[in-house]
Amino acid sequence: GFLLLREPNHPSHEEFLKAVCTPDCFRILDMSQINFLPPSLIGILTKMFDAAKKAILSLEERGTHTRAASTLSLKTPVKQEMCSEFHQVPKLVLNASSCLDEGTGIRQKHLFSVSSMDTEIPFLTLAHQDQALVRASAKSVESNLDECLRKYEEYFSQFEIEQAQNRFLRTTLEQHWLESMRTLAPQIEEFSTVLEQFVLPHNKYTRKRSALKGSSLHLPGLVKAVITNFTYKKFFAAKTAGGKRNYSICLLLDISSSMNGHLGDSAQETLVCFIGALLQSGIEDFSIVLFGQSVRIIKTEDQPWGPSVLWALMNYASRKENVSMDADAINTAVQLAMMSGAPDKKVFVLTDGFGTCGLHLPLALERAEQLNMDVVGLAVGMDRTNVKHVFKRYIVATVPAVVPQALRAMYLEENTVADVDFDGQLRGSEDSVEDILRNPDKVFTDIAKQMSGEREATLVRGDKPDVITVDVAVCMDCTGSMSAWITNAKSQIGTIVKDIAPRVQKDFPDVQMEIRFSLISYRDYPDNPRHSVFPNDGTFTDDTAAFCQQVNSLQAKGGEDGPEDLLGALDAAGKLKWTSRLKFLIIVADAPAHGRECNDDLEDRYPDGDPEGHTMAGVVKELCDKKVDIIFCQVKASATLKTQKALAKYYENDFRKLSVVNLFKADAVEVRRFHIIFCLDESTSMRGHRWQALMKAYRTFIVRRRNDQGVGDLISTIAFGSDARLVHSTVPIMTVGQDVEYKGGNTNFDPPLDMAAAELRKSPPDCIPVLIFMSDGQGYGDPLPK
Repeated sequence: GFLLLREPNHPSHEEFLKAVCTPDCFRILDMSQINFLPPSLIGILTKMFDAAKKAILSLEERGTHTRAASTLSLKTPVKQEMCSEFHQVPKLVLNASSCLDEGTGIRQKHLFSVSSMDTEIPFLTLAHQDQALVRASAKSVESNLDECLRKYEEYFSQFEIEQAQNRFLRTTLEQHWLESMRTLAPQIEEFSTVLEQFVLPHNKYTRKRSALKGSSLHLPGLVKAVITNFTYKKFFAAKTAGGKRNYSICLLLDISSSMNGHLGDSAQETLVCFIGALLQSGIEDFSIVLFGQSVRIIKTEDQPWGPSVLWALMNYASRKENVSMDADAINTAVQLAMMSGAPDKKVFVLTDGFGTCGLHLPLALERAEQLNMDVVGLAVGMDRTNVKHVFKRYIVATVPAVVPQALRAMYLEENTVADVDFDGQLRGSEDSVEDILRNPDKVFTDIAKQMSGEREATLVRGDKPDVITVDVAVCMDCTGSMSAWITNAKSQIGTIVKDIAPRVQKDFPDVQMEIRFSLISYRDYPDNPRHSVFPNDGTFTDDTAAFCQQVNSLQAKGGEDGPEDLLGALDAAGKLKWTSRLKFLIIVADAPAHGRECNDDLEDRYPDGDPEGHTMAGVVKELCDKKVDIIFCQVKASATLKTQKALAKYYENDFRKLSVVNLFKADAVEVRRFHIIFCLDESTSMRGHRWQALMKAYRTFIVRRRNDQGVGDLISTIAFGSDARLVHSTVPIMTVGQDVEYKGGNTNFDPPLDMAAAELRKSPPDCIPVLIFMSDGQGYGDPLPK
């Protein structure tokens, strides 16, 4: 029953009350009708008593507690029930943190609680007292599963055809899922770790994850350790069990009305985390079932995860139906699991525990237990839930973020690990869960230390490792614009080469590691060579002395316009002979690649892309096919941002993210342009071949500075004989003329130096003044000019 007091002109919620209440067992009163509260309450209680009496008499007449239906109400996605446009479909809810403001339950002292091993299935004894109920429950298992699966295959086959025709829908769904994975990445990582180590363990050691200790190296962690000079410590791989996980896994989601609000939001977020963690762990053969008034199969183990499954999940997950057929859902999961043939079967039921199947639920749980199926009721949210009263194995968690901890506690208990607080109780704390979530640092310190210690104890198990081979390629911009940074960059690379192996060997003597190196230095069109590779046969060398010598020989020159031939260099990197187990490429660049996809530089000579046809998509695909991890070390972030985004676009996916780091602080080196003042002797003694040689040197200098990307330099040119004349005054180097007409005359050094002093005073504050005096030295005048 329900009695609602409302403010004037507020919604009455009558439709909601009709859905959740027994017929005629609710009343709606305005605040002005407060005097009618006592009789209204009596009226509701009378109606409730009458309804209960009728139900009891009806059950006694039938002699059973069964439903009228004898088979499951089993369904598949139906096209007519779905929205036709993506924007009309509710997105998957990923904001369960709102429960702090929306939760209406008790502010518990526990972040989570889990069932103990010695509990029994609730109400099972009571259910067995009614044999008619037991027989009816057994009969209800006989569903139309085969027919349902046939319709399921027909639906998804048709959807795949329509999806191929609607590329926008497919692309939008994929983007929505990838964005969901990025939003929940930290939680999914924790879910994945717990699933792999405790819930779905392997039977032999193969899979690696980053850790503080371990018997082998973890590639992404190693990259971070190298770049950060080992301030990042998690560069070892934790060995978790198993070359293969042979499990039948079914995820059940309750979409009944009682799951409205943040309980439903939390359940959806937890479901997304489960799915993301399974996919990250390489498990795709799981099933998804939604249940409310009926049971609807969204994904079978044979159906691959993709846009079609996501579309069905998004269409149905937000629905709220009046009843919760939890027993039917579990019976469906049992049948799906039995079809898989996997030896271990697990079912996770995301629900609040307020089902409408009565004593059919304990019988369904018993049936699953007899088939060695592990069924866990999982309630997430801060409202009141009922799972601990209806499930033998249950988890009650306040927010999705603590579900991995709860799973860890539950499955560690199966392994009889001592000193684990299975109630998730925060000893000595008087804070509520709300306070804890708002101020987590003061509570979780001891828990983090405890988990860290246990995790380290796990990581050091196992046999001694084989020799770990690592291929490291450095792809380095060596154009003129790198002149301010190249010394520091070479120093950093030398540190990586010389220190990484000895450092690891010193701290972890059991680790045997061989690191081999390759160097790709690149410039731009039309520099010759445009890029060079060491060793030149495309292999990797373990001769660190020779490699460091090659690195130290690099000079910053050439380049002409702003963008460089980075795409050509990445193409060369893809053609290297990568043979080690661990491979990564370090890119050091201060300028973007050619093409509008990679830069907005109006001076790019190749705005339509690389002249040899290289594309970011093509060169990155070749590196990804060879499983090369890429680290982008930017020097000037503003200059390379668009190139970085293009690289990430083709490199990143659900399980791989581009590492972007600063190899050193870019502002540590001050970069300034030059104001260059030429004083050119055009006296009689300089005529003929001497003037020609001087003009050649003058032109060569200007061309070299242009090619070395000294595009901000200013040029002043003074020609002198008996007197001095100003040919150019603070002219940008990119537009200054390269020829000066010969005049002849006697030689006097005073006038050009006086004029040069005046030009020097014109130098902008950000320019370094440079005076270049070109003469044969035969002249007259004051030997000490003013």
